[in-house]
Amino acid sequence: MDDTMMTIPFSVEDTAKDCVIQLRDLVDNRVVADIFHGRCEPGIHTAEFDPQEVLRNVDAGYYALYLIIGDEVHTYPVQYMP
Repeated sequence: MDDTMMTIPFSVEDTAKDCVIQLRDLVDNRVVADIFHGRCEPGIHTAEFDPQEVLRNVDAGYYALYLIIGDEVHTYPVQYMP
């Protein structure tokens, strides 16, 4: 696996749910990158993406990683330094 790859682990509880992972700009909340969209069965999952490939036209800075599982929304800070 490439050193630039980012692995995002997440889990789905109880029943299958729609899952979305997005990287958003902290200033205006716009979607910078759609990382994953899909229906996930219960269990542990991972999504991988290459920030250097996906974010090549994005400035260095802080972003928010949105992990949406069904009705649950989790956000995590991400620092991007190309």
